[in-house]
Amino acid sequence: MEYLKLIDELIHELSYRVGVPDLKKKEHQAIISEILTEWGKVEEKYRIMSFLTEAPADTQGENSPYSHIGRGIYVRKGDEAKPSAQKYKQSASGQLQPISQDEYDQMKGDQGAEGEEAAADANAEKAAQAGGGQPEKPETGQSLSTPEYQSTIAKEKETQTRIDAEKTGTSNFDYVKASETNLKNIKNFVEVGFDDSKGAPGNRGSMLNETTSIISSTDYLNAGVEFDFDEALSRNVEMLKGSKLAEENDGDKPTGRVKMSEAKQVAQKHGISVSLASKILIATRAAKKKHDRVKKRIIEKNNLTNVESVPLFGDSQGKQAQRDLVNNVEGIVRLGNKLISKEEAIRIIDEGGGGKNPSDTAIFIINKDNGDLYMTFFSDKDATSAIVAQSSLTAENELKKKELDKLVEDGILTKEDEVYYKSQMDTAIKQFQELEETLSEVVNGPGKHLESQNSEQLVNIAKKLSLGSNPEKYWKKVVVSKFTSSRNPAYKSIRGLLPDGHSDPPTEKEMMDTYVKWINLEENQGNLSKDDQRVVTDLSNKTNGPKLGEALGEIRKKSVAADLALIKKLDEKKITIDGKEVGLGTYLEAKSVAEKLHFDMLFGGDGVFQDEDAFCQENGGVTVTKEVFQKCLPFKNADDFVTHFEVGEEVDQVQRGGKVITGGAKVVYAVSKEGERFPLGDKKQRSKKGPLGKLSTVYNFHPELQKCLDKNGK
Repeated sequence: MEYLKLIDELIHELSYRVGVPDLKKKEHQAIISEILTEWGKVEEKYRIMSFLTEAPADTQGENSPYSHIGRGIYVRKGDEAKPSAQKYKQSASGQLQPISQDEYDQMKGDQGAEGEEAAADANAEKAAQAGGGQPEKPETGQSLSTPEYQSTIAKEKETQTRIDAEKTGTSNFDYVKASETNLKNIKNFVEVGFDDSKGAPGNRGSMLNETTSIISSTDYLNAGVEFDFDEALSRNVEMLKGSKLAEENDGDKPTGRVKMSEAKQVAQKHGISVSLASKILIATRAAKKKHDRVKKRIIEKNNLTNVESVPLFGDSQGKQAQRDLVNNVEGIVRLGNKLISKEEAIRIIDEGGGGKNPSDTAIFIINKDNGDLYMTFFSDKDATSAIVAQSSLTAENELKKKELDKLVEDGILTKEDEVYYKSQMDTAIKQFQELEETLSEVVNGPGKHLESQNSEQLVNIAKKLSLGSNPEKYWKKVVVSKFTSSRNPAYKSIRGLLPDGHSDPPTEKEMMDTYVKWINLEENQGNLSKDDQRVVTDLSNKTNGPKLGEALGEIRKKSVAADLALIKKLDEKKITIDGKEVGLGTYLEAKSVAEKLHFDMLFGGDGVFQDEDAFCQENGGVTVTKEVFQKCLPFKNADDFVTHFEVGEEVDQVQRGGKVITGGAKVVYAVSKEGERFPLGDKKQRSKKGPLGKLSTVYNFHPELQKCLDKNGK
């Protein structure tokens, strides 16, 4: 657009908004800037605003309206002490032209403190002489911390970020189409189910909870109506009924904290199983809490009236959809309500499922009036009693080494300390790895045993593994489907193991022979699904294969003992935190536990914990937030937590009604403050994926804390 035409249209629009334009008025100049921003005329805005705010060349003498503050930088008289004052620099033609705060900060940095203080002294002396008094030395550094200055900086940063977004925005991205494709991908998980979905996170129950809750919550957000629980429950039943995901979640017992009476009522009304009814209840409760949180914390808090709420799952396609929304945003990006850059937003998305972003799902809110994007994340559980996080002792010690590096950087530990204590960690890691190798030998035993068994006999046993109305359930569902369903993730790999000249379809003997080969592949050892583990262990037990229970328990117990021994060894070194002495091992364990149990919601931190509106843990209708933690826990800040943190002794976990150790042992965590003890959680060594799975470290909230969270999070 030619400038004359642009200016003509600009004056016309300005007249419409203010009446008679006065280009010298700052208020009218601000509106001009706003109009040009709305029109997307970024470069033109810089030129026009530079012209409108161009100052006269008179910078010297008593009558000059400007004061020199150093390095050729000027402000209007009277604004010398205002951090937010508009700065000017003199052009080659002698005119004063406005500069941005970033440009001023850069010039100030190049100039150094000496020149700035000299200019400040000169201005203070002039002011004192004019008032007849002695000049006062200005108190440097204080004005930068005032709320007024910080508020101004935040607004300037937001404006600059918005301008950058305008410059780099991609107008060809079709948000509507992208949202429709994303929703279609999520609903495809419902139809295909967990078992036949490649790369799907979690398990069958978590997939149902996560997909259903984000679809249901955003349906109501986008409709702009209040969440109707009964209507939403019926909708969710209809969406799931008859799907593969629903079939995978069938059963006769309720899940989580759902009462049998509640589940039965829904099951009878809709003609579904008790287990499925309980899981849909959990998902619908979660949907309502997500809907209410987004509505209150994002939409109403920002007075948004024209929005699109996008449900996002935690699979690879869901994460790519998150990246696409950020990369093509037309406005600015906010994490909750905190302004962040696109680069930081992408980093947070990429960290999904990790310590800095322990989320399973997300809802992104697009302000369709200006293209701004608000990111909100959720960690999804079916109850506060569920596993909160999982890791491994090896991975935890690698993270603890990074904490050691920080302590050295802060001067709390010496380099010699770092080398010594890292060597202690390396010794422990080697011990953990040896225990994991021993575990692998034990859990691979049943599969190896089946290689020596008669395959026809195994087929006959497999056809009777289910004690329900369909004895062949596991044979058909777990073994046969791998050869007959192209959607099954194992289809290609297992069919590639069939013998040359095999029948098509393969005979039962060929399928069993090949199945035994497949379960013993190196990539499958320790990684079998729970159903596969059940089939393998049942076949092994019914053919006199190796018994695992007591051997597994002892290995896991030794792992916890080694973990506790390392903590005690590191505790020989004392460090000072907030004026109090803390053992190094306890300090490092406290930092690890704070991350795993999401206490950064309370303390603040990196990733999704930067803004309290950005993340929460949703537990089937019980929402854990900063406010809920504050009601249940006594810490004021992270240091207060660390200095009162305790590591408890291991406790044997025994199979109900028996003597066999099933989970090895656990470590119990608590804080003691002012004579009162607050249990926090525990860490167990167990397999999250069943008896033949790899050793995993899992974290749970302590039952006492669960009660408090349940009470305050509803």
